[in-house]
Amino acid sequence: MFSLFHHILGGMLIIIYFLAFILSFFHEKFSKSVRMVGDILLFFQYIVGVGLLIMGLRNTHLHYAIALLPIILLPFSKKLGNRLTIFLFLVIILITYITGMRIGL
Repeated sequence: MFSLFHHILGGMLIIIYFLAFILSFFHEKFSKSVRMVGDILLFFQYIVGVGLLIMGLRNTHLHYAIALLPIILLPFSKKLGNRLTIFLFLVIILITYITGMRIGL
């Protein structure tokens, strides 16, 4: 149940960050709002992921390592700019989503 929710949240994050990236070319302020929604969902994604770990469901170590990269990227987001930060988040979350696909989880 929680793993399905985790999987759905991951898909939603990809869509939200893709939408924010496209919007960053047209309307910067609205793009930041969409990214904020994505950041909040990412926080819940981490909570669900930790819950899955507590319940004993495991994934690859690569999935965990890549999933933590947005947290490392956050302090540098102002210097990188909104568009580049959104793009990096999108790429990282997409790679995390792909590495997280596993039969049985």
